[in-house]
Amino acid sequence: MSLLSEAKELSFEHIAIGFALLLATIAPGSLILLHFKPDLLLHLESFKFLIVCCGLTFPLLFLNTFYVKYKDRDKKSLAHSVGVSTITTSSILYTSLAASYLWSFRFPYFLGAVGILEFTIILYTQSKYYEGEVAKNTDKSV
Repeated sequence: MSLLSEAKELSFEHIAIGFALLLATIAPGSLILLHFKPDLLLHLESFKFLIVCCGLTFPLLFLNTFYVKYKDRDKKSLAHSVGVSTITTSSILYTSLAASYLWSFRFPYFLGAVGILEFTIILYTQSKYYEGEVAKNTDKSV
């Protein structure tokens, strides 16, 4: 089969997942490089550029995927977990990049902003999860 015939067989879901993963990995990684090391962005080859971009963003994406999958153990599929984690990862990285651009953060402060946002989101979702569990338990007892 040719590449063109395989591309025609892709469904909308495959294209949407690919686009979401691009927005959660390659795009923020390239913006991080552009903001903090613009000279490195110009000197890297295409394959090395993709590796560096993925290396900057995959740890956060994996952390969010495992967290979402852990929270919804039997309820949702892995595709749902990846979808939610791409949205979470994108929002954390783009917000931290905007803050570092507006207030001229150096890279360690950017990483601190990413960590603070990640920790805040985890605490918020934990509190909402426990509120839901308490509500379920009180509904059963009434």
